[in-house]
Amino acid sequence: MAYVEKTNDRTRNNKEDRRDDRSSSKGNYESYKSNSRSDNRGSNYRRDDRSSNKINNYRDNGPRRDNYRNNGPRRDDKFSNRRDSPRRNDRRGDGNQKKMLIESEITHKFDLVEKSKGKTYRVWEPKRSKLGAAITKGLKNNDFNENSNVLYLGASHGYTSSFVSDICKNGSVFALDFEPRVVRDLVIVAEKRNNLIPILGDARSLETYEHKILPSFDILFMDIAQKDQAEIFIKNLVFLKKGGYGYFALKARAVDSTANPEDIFRMVQKKLSECIQIKILEEISLEPFERDHLMFVVRKN
Repeated sequence: MAYVEKTNDRTRNNKEDRRDDRSSSKGNYESYKSNSRSDNRGSNYRRDDRSSNKINNYRDNGPRRDNYRNNGPRRDDKFSNRRDSPRRNDRRGDGNQKKMLIESEITHKFDLVEKSKGKTYRVWEPKRSKLGAAITKGLKNNDFNENSNVLYLGASHGYTSSFVSDICKNGSVFALDFEPRVVRDLVIVAEKRNNLIPILGDARSLETYEHKILPSFDILFMDIAQKDQAEIFIKNLVFLKKGGYGYFALKARAVDSTANPEDIFRMVQKKLSECIQIKILEEISLEPFERDHLMFVVRKN
């Protein structure tokens, strides 16, 4: 019995010890919980202090956008086309420049139209046209007239070629492009114009379109952004008649996006100078309407 009683006393003591441990651990947990709450509360206050400091610094120093406007975007800045971008503002050109108005009875959905004294005029925007930009910049050798026959390489959707069609109303404009989706839009523009002929073809391969065009032209105009654009222009000089004018809109970044555009300009100028068929008459930069573009005007000997 004594052994049993001792066992019971020991068991009872063990239970009490467990109960005490449990109460003490609960007390420790409560103290830990209260301490952690106070710590969290304190960190929140510190976080609020940091936020307020950040706001104060923002108010004192101004937003980052102001620095962007003052310093201008990097050339590779993906936001360079934003409305408040200096680069985008440069492309708008001089706000005081005179508008180029081309009289035309035919208009398209992409046109800006003005009417004066019963006549309808289309606004030729230089920022949407390489030829329009060159004329705005003071192109001296402008040989486009109402009787000109024009071979236009790289006509795209037909914006510039539609204005050439209005100018050369008694001549013909053969507009070529190699992209089917683009030529579809070009066909829609040409449906309203009897002297605009759209052609699907590759300007590198003369055999794909030489049977579709005239044997010779008064004017050769090219706006093709390819690495070998100078070689393409020289190859197509075969269609330019003697004494005819060639207009070559060179995009330096298409030749080499990593090189200095001035180096590209000099390289292409050398290639054209070495071509005995032509003589360079004029070189005109298309800034600010087109960055890193240069228009070469040549005459065939």
